[in-house]
Amino acid sequence: MALKDLGLDNSPHGKRTLYSLRHSFITWELIAQKVTIDVLARQCGTSIEMIERHYSHVIPRMFSQQLSGVKLPDKKEIEKKWEREELAAKLWERRYIAWEGSYKRRGCI
Repeated sequence: MALKDLGLDNSPHGKRTLYSLRHSFITWELIAQKVTIDVLARQCGTSIEMIERHYSHVIPRMFSQQLSGVKLPDKKEIEKKWEREELAAKLWERRYIAWEGSYKRRGCI
C-alpha cells in the first residue's frame, strides 16, 4: 500500500515490494552512511558473508581513498567544477568579443 501510494510499486524489472527496497537500503548504508558490514549484517538480520557476496561491488567504493590514495570527487564537487568552467568560458568569450571589437575599430581585421 505504501509503495503504491508513493508510485513506487512498479519498476522496469517488475512488481516492487517493500523487500525490494532492501537492496537500496543496504547499498545506501554501505556507500553514503559508511556503516560497517558487521553492523549492517546485524541490522538486516543476515550474515556478513551474505553482505560481502551480494554487495562486494559496492565495498571498494567505501574505501576508495584508503585503497588508492586518491579522493574521488562526489557529484556536488563535479557540478561545482562544471559551474566554474562554464563561468570561465563565458569570461573568455566576453574577452574575445571585446578583443575582436577593439581590433575591428582599429582596422586590424
